[in-house]
This record gives sequence, C-alpha cells and structure tokens, in this order.
Amino acid sequence: MPELNLENLKNYKDEILKAEIGALLFNLGKTHVGFSFWKPYFPNSNCIWSTYKEYVDKYLDNELKQINKQLKDFIDSVQVNLSFQSLKLKEIMQGSKSSSEFVKKVFFRGCENINSGIDKGSLGEQIKGNLWISDAFGSFKKKVELHDLDDQRICFYNKLNNFLSSNNYYTNPDWQKIRKFIFTEIKNWYSRLLSDSRFPINDVTLWDQAYMTATMFKAVLSNLTILKDSKKKVEDYKKYYSNIKWRILGIQYDKLRLAEKGYKPQQIQWYRETVGKIDEEIKKLLEYEYPIGNEIYRDETGIYLLVGEDLVEDSQKDNTLAELHIGEIKDKILAICEDKSFGEFYPAIFLTKASRGLMNLSYILEKARENFLRVDWSKKQTDVCIEKSESRRAIGICQVCGQRFVFEKDKSGENKNICDICLKEKTQGRIDKWLEDTSKETIWMDELKDKNDKVALVTIKFELHDWLNGDMLNSITLQKGIDFMKEVNKLKDDLKDIYRNNQDKEVADTVLKNYTDKSLHKCKVKNDVIESLLLERSIGDRWEEFICKKLSDWDDNNNKPLKQKIDFNERKIMWAQLTDDDIKFLSMLILQFLLRKNPSPARLRRIWESTQEFFEDIKKNICAYADIPDKRIKRYFWKDIKINGKDEDIPDGEYYDGEAVFWANKGKVYLISYIKDLTNDTKFNLKRCEDKKDISVSLDLSAAKTEDYRPYLSIIDPTPISWQFIIPAEYVLNLIDNVMKKYNESFKFVYGKLPLHIGIVVQNYKNPLYVGIEALRKIRRDLENTKQLITEVKASKVKDILKCQKIEESLNNTHRYYSLYYGNHSKGYKFYINPEDRGMHCILDIDEIGESEEINIIPNTFDFEFLDANVRRNDIYYAENSDISSERGGKRRLYIKKQRPYSIEEYWSKFKKFRDLFGGKNNKSIRTTKLHNLISIIYDKINDCEKFKEHLASSFINILDLKKDVELKNGIADILGINTDNSDFYKELKDKMTEENLMLILDMFDFWHKSLKEV
Repeated sequence: MPELNLENLKNYKDEILKAEIGALLFNLGKTHVGFSFWKPYFPNSNCIWSTYKEYVDKYLDNELKQINKQLKDFIDSVQVNLSFQSLKLKEIMQGSKSSSEFVKKVFFRGCENINSGIDKGSLGEQIKGNLWISDAFGSFKKKVELHDLDDQRICFYNKLNNFLSSNNYYTNPDWQKIRKFIFTEIKNWYSRLLSDSRFPINDVTLWDQAYMTATMFKAVLSNLTILKDSKKKVEDYKKYYSNIKWRILGIQYDKLRLAEKGYKPQQIQWYRETVGKIDEEIKKLLEYEYPIGNEIYRDETGIYLLVGEDLVEDSQKDNTLAELHIGEIKDKILAICEDKSFGEFYPAIFLTKASRGLMNLSYILEKARENFLRVDWSKKQTDVCIEKSESRRAIGICQVCGQRFVFEKDKSGENKNICDICLKEKTQGRIDKWLEDTSKETIWMDELKDKNDKVALVTIKFELHDWLNGDMLNSITLQKGIDFMKEVNKLKDDLKDIYRNNQDKEVADTVLKNYTDKSLHKCKVKNDVIESLLLERSIGDRWEEFICKKLSDWDDNNNKPLKQKIDFNERKIMWAQLTDDDIKFLSMLILQFLLRKNPSPARLRRIWESTQEFFEDIKKNICAYADIPDKRIKRYFWKDIKINGKDEDIPDGEYYDGEAVFWANKGKVYLISYIKDLTNDTKFNLKRCEDKKDISVSLDLSAAKTEDYRPYLSIIDPTPISWQFIIPAEYVLNLIDNVMKKYNESFKFVYGKLPLHIGIVVQNYKNPLYVGIEALRKIRRDLENTKQLITEVKASKVKDILKCQKIEESLNNTHRYYSLYYGNHSKGYKFYINPEDRGMHCILDIDEIGESEEINIIPNTFDFEFLDANVRRNDIYYAENSDISSERGGKRRLYIKKQRPYSIEEYWSKFKKFRDLFGGKNNKSIRTTKLHNLISIIYDKINDCEKFKEHLASSFINILDLKKDVELKNGIADILGINTDNSDFYKELKDKMTEENLMLILDMFDFWHKSLKEV
C-alpha cells in the first residue's frame, strides 16, 4: 500500500495551483496572430514563429511590460516549489523547449502529448477559407475572428493586472482566487480560438486543449505530492512518461430519483438546486482545498474528476472500480452532502482503473445504477433523521423526504404530512426564493396548465454512451480517398521486415512517414514508435481485452491469454510470437488509429460539451422553441392591496376566485394561474385557500400591472445526456418541431449515429406530480445495450439530411469526414467500430453509397404517454434483447403500444398530418365525429386484422366518406403510404390494413385526442 501524506497536499496546494496556471498559460503563444498555424489566414501579420518558447522569449515580456512592469516582474518571479521539484512558472510555459527535464518529460510528453498528439492522427489539409470552429460533430459554430487573437490577449493582460493590483495580490497573492480568475477569463477567451488549423480537427478549441492538459498535469503533480516517497515515481515518469496514468473519481448519486421525491414544483426546485450546490462544493473542495484534480464531467448520475493513479490501496489497483484511499477527503465529501441535504442522501464514491485517457468514464457511468446501491451512510446521524419531541406524537413519515417523522401539529391540507424541515426548506422557503425574482421559471403548476388543464413533462435525451467510450469516433475519419487495404498490406510487409526478420528497428520511424503527421517523427525512442502508436491509442480495458483476444487463444476460465503476445502493462508487443495474420490485424488497427478521429481527452470533453450546450440553448430559449406567445408569458399583479375597511396589507398567503389563484406577499398580489379567457369577468373576489372564507378584497384586471415570467419548470438542469422539464401541453407540437430543427443544424453530419430521444408524459395539472416524474424517468428509455436500436435503412433516406448548410462546411466537404456509415456494402475503410462485437465494418462516405444500399443507423425517436390514471405509468416499459437484430429491442412491451417509440424522421410528419386532418380548424367538425366511430371499429378488429381487412378498408372509406372528401382521402393515403395515382384505392387501402398501420392510427388518436385534446 503506498504511503500517502495528506499534509503534503495541504502544504503544497498553492504550488500545485501555480503549476496548473502555468500549464494553462502554456498555450498563450497560439493566441498571437504570428503563430505559424494562423499566418496563412491573417497574412498581414509581420511576424511568424512555431514554438511556444519563441513567444515566451521574444514577445511575452514586452507585452507584459507595456501593461505594467510590475505584471512582467510578477510573472518572472513566480516560482513553483513542490516537495519533489522546483521550477519557474515560465519553464512550464516553454513546454518541450523548457530547460527543465521534468517539464519536458512529465508535462509535455506525459500530459500535453497524450492530449494533443493522440488527438491529431494522420491529418489532411489546412482549413479552406476562413478559420472556423465546429462543434464536436462537424457543424459550423463560429468563425475565428482576428480581434480574438492579439487584441484579446492584451485585454487579458490588462484584466489580470487590474485584478492583481486592486486586490493587493502583487504583494500578497491569494493563489486560489488568482487561479479562479485566470480560469474564468481564459475559458471565455480560449473557447473562441482553435487549437489547430488543420481540417477536420477544428472541432477542438484552444480551451478544450488547454484545460485538459492543465487538468492532467495538476492530477500528476497532486499524485506525486501526496506520495510520501515520490522520488522513485518522479524518475520513472521522467524516463517512461507513457507510464503516467490517471483515474476518474466519481461522486455518484441519483439526481433523477431525487426529483421524484418532490410533490410540488417548489420541492423539485429545492432538490435540483441542492444537488447543484453539492456538486459545486465538491468541485471547490477537490480543486482548491485538496487539489487532487479537476472536474471533467457532470450529469444526472453525479460529478466526475480526473485524479492521479495512487489514490487507492494496492489490493484494489487492478480493480475496474476501487474505493478512495484517503479517508479525510472522503469524509469531507460526505460532510458536504450531510450539510446541504440535511442528512437526506449521500453519494457513492469510486475510482476507475488507472488509464492513459478518459474512456473509462463510460464504464463508471454504466455502473452508476449499481453504485447508487453502494452509498456510504457512515455519516448518517439518527437524530438528524428523527425529530424528537416529548409533547407531540408522531403520526407518520414525511411524504417528501421519506425519513423524518411527522408529528401532530397545527398543519392542515396538503402540508399535513410534511415534516418541519421539508415544509420550511423545500416548500415555504422556496416561495420566498421565488419572490426574490419572479421573472424566472415558475414554481406554480397553475401557471403551467394549458387551455385543457394539461401539462407536458418532457425529457430530451441523447444516446451518448458510444461517443463517451470513443466507439463512434471510429466512424469519423481524418482523411478521405485512401485505399485502405493496399496501405494495410504495405504496412504489414514493412512490419514483418522490421520485427520478424530482426532488421534495425530504427527503420520503424520511417515506416510510418506515409501515414502519420510530423509530430510522430519527433519521438526520440524510434524503435518504440509503432508500439507507442498502437498501445497509446487503444487505451481502455475494452480495447485492450479485444486486442489480446484477437491475438491469442483465450482462457475464459482464468480470463487470460494462453500465450501472451502483447503486454499492455509494460507497453510491449512480442513480435516474435506473432503470426502473419496477427501482424495484418495490428496493421489494420494502426492505420485505423491514424485515420480515425481519436478519443483524446480534449475531444471527449468537446463531445459532451457540445451536447450539453444543445440542451442549455433550448432551456435558455424555451419560449421560442415552444412558440409560446407573448401574452402567455405575462403575469398580472397588483400592488398595495389592503383589507377593505382597514389600513393594513392583505395577509400573506394563497387565495382564489374560481379557477384564478393568487399569491399575496407584503401587499403585492400575483395572479399565479393561467386563465384561458380573461374577457368574460375581469373582477376577482378573493377567498382564502385554507378555509375558503371571503376576505372582502376585490381585484380589477384593469388596475393590474404585468411582468414577464417563464412558463416552464426544470426538473433537472441540462446535462450532456438530457434535460427534463415541464411546459403547458398545448405547445408540445411546436417544441418537437423546433428541437429537431436545432438538432438538424447541429448534428446533421452524424445523423443516425447520435440519436435523440424525446419522451412526453401528459397529465392533468392537479394530478400528483411525482407520478408524472416517475413516468418521465421511465420514458427516458435507458437501455443497457443501445446496439439493439440499430436499424437498416436505404441510404437514399438519409442523404438529404447530411447536406452542408454553411459555406464553411461546404468549402471543406465536411460530410466526407463525418458522414461515413457501415451497412451491406464492402467498400471503404475496414474499421473495428465496437471492440465488444469484434467484427470489422466497412465505413464509407454517404455520397459513395448507392441509393438502394442499406446502412445501419439508430433513428431519432419520440414516445408519449397520457396519465389518465396513476397506474398508466406502468405501461412504460421497454423491451431489452441481447439479440441486437431483434426488432423488439427498445420498443414498448405492452402489446397495444408496442410500436412506440416512433422514428421522428419517418413518422412525425405523419402525426402532424393526422392532426391537420382531424384537428386544428377541423376540430369538433363532422370529421372528428366520424373518426371516433372509426377508432371504435379498429379497437374491435385489430386483434384479428388479417381476417377483417375488407371490413376495415370499407369502414375507412364509408365512415370517413373518403369518396366525397378528397382532401381527407389524400391525407389518409399519405399517412398509410398509398399511391393515389393507382385507380383501385380500395385494394391499396385493404393491403394497408395491417396491425402496424392500425396501431399507428390508434397512437395518433391517443396522442392528439386523449393526450392533447387537439382532435
């Protein structure tokens, strides 16, 4: 067991933060217009250089001196004095040209190169046209502007100088606050700049690159600091920098389950904000007070940080998940949860197996459900959970927290079964919080109801798993037009000559010159270049196991190879043991890793930030996405309302008049319910909700003022995976339309590879909210194996979706790099997409795939449920099938709803057509009455539809009067896929009377009539 010295971490925390700042500022040279990457795009620059040291030596001091000589002297003087190493801040900023071996080997080779070098692979051309930033999936995001380079760098120096001066930090620096300031400023600035000028790696910003490099370096320094005997480790890292590894620390707790505990919007809001506070406190604890690493990821399962490799006991070092070895830090984490949640919930704390990348993140996310059951309750105090009272008798357990007693007391109505803490903190306290800023999202269900008294609980969720583990990056390439198998055979022959025939291994460096970018040629250990290339890019247990099993006969009983041909721990390949087939397999992998987009830490971070930004944009502009009219976002209120005949304010509390509900506070009265029609009666006579007594207060609408508010309620905050919220049900149609429009702008090039699932639960606004949230959790469709969602479609169906929409995308032929698919074709790059299925797939640019050829995709989907009864939530249950070719995978188990969810691209237009035919302007017309009659017949005959095809077809024609109503006939034909040019409409219709089509009609009726009352 390694001896850990926590006092060292405390004593040297400022030094670690200094070094982290140096790692972040290492990229300052890239912000100068004269940097060699940018020179072709900004030709008016009169200088050019290509190394970070050149910028530090030639320009940095002069620029700082022009701002303030004190700033220049301050940066010059910053010394990082760690327990095992001393160096200047500027040494870190010089990277590979630093005079410090520790910086060159540990920081640059061990951290920056794994983050940057692995990112690039075998690159093609420079970006054509202007420099521009894409999201992680190829779509245009923004141009790189000239003023974001030199001007912003000087602006940053000015801000830094003002910050240091105004806080007296030149004399007495507070490194925690300096670090926070610099990171905040750099993030905003670097996010507008690129890390590289080559295409298609313009998806990684300078911020992604710099943050992950600084994070990896910080974790290494912390790991070395906390070891009592770090000297040996330091030398090992300097000599074999590829031995540097990291773990991912997960602090996991079920945020979705917490949301289900809320009976009222105020309580849901409390849980949402509390988990946010907990995550932020943990982040502060582990980034500043005990700086063992940085946050890299956060979602509905918890918060995750990158840390060093030695924070576990020796006995657990090879475990896929291990426990945190530092008890004091663990206790601090639990104490944060204890304090913020009133002892109500605690996290599970685990570390992944040590690795050279971030792909183990997907493993700990997969294990979240299991880990939730392994929560550490050691800090739980009995007296926190149970209220003690000598004078009162307990009458039950709190219906919100489920932990504390409820006593006989002066509480009535819906609050009588809530404990004092939940009432004070989660209910009444939240109203006080709302009153601080009533323009934000509402906390009143009465304001969320629509014209039919319905609310829609919505989940929007990405199937992100195969991107987080890096698998889907195997379907995106860095080059196009390569004869893959020709290059494989050439590389295979070269490898045989070098390794099998005992030739000089120095030749290995030149073997790759036709496949790699120049950065790989800088590797000094030339005889290890190929091993390094292969092993560094197969980071993660899944790929390691896959390669070992492909190269060897495998002993499944002992889970090890019968003959070892590769050693991932020692980073060695036993070339003499390899057969010709083995070498061909490795040649294919080497070329794949060079030609694909690689799962570098920066790129993985970019992936989940791109999806989270998608949800954050929807949240920020929810009224626009749902097309909620201006009048619907206005709230009426009255000021200085007095009790009639008395000179005193109306008592605080809730009031009503009919369907109108009000909240009074300090004489100000808010109308907190949506009223469909305010023209009939514009006067309100208020009654107290608690006892229904008239208080002799009248309000006239003509005297009211208005304020804007946001008619939605977040259930959870946006994460990289999903967002859950509540809106008035009538706006669901607009929401789906606009969300998919945004999706097609941002993720069009990876359609079918990054599926979006939209789940909608509709219920009456008065129904128990926790029931709807439980149903919403189910309709997320969290499947263990997303491969079962794969379906085969003709290439012609997706080609139009994959078109470039911006000039920058077209100029660089973006879809040629991102829109590669596998299916039944045998051309293209032969890549291993998923190591678990161990099969090769030919991925090919969509333009080169025949129109009628089939490709594999996972479609975007939508599902819905109307909770007309609480038990209906049990209808939401999806089939899981280990046979990924099964058509039932991911579909509802309940027979009558087994076609849900539906493909959005294939079926949403049909759903809208149905609504147009029977709803909208046609609502309550004769068509609607006819439809109800037809639906009854379908329900009666669907179980034996083959037998009653003629009867069903005749019912459609006769009941809907399709011979006379041509518009309706054409609409039905469009929904069912009938060719109206065919003269025999009855025969075509009869052939379409299948179980699938009849269930589609029933689901459309269920959605538009039962759920939304639009038909």
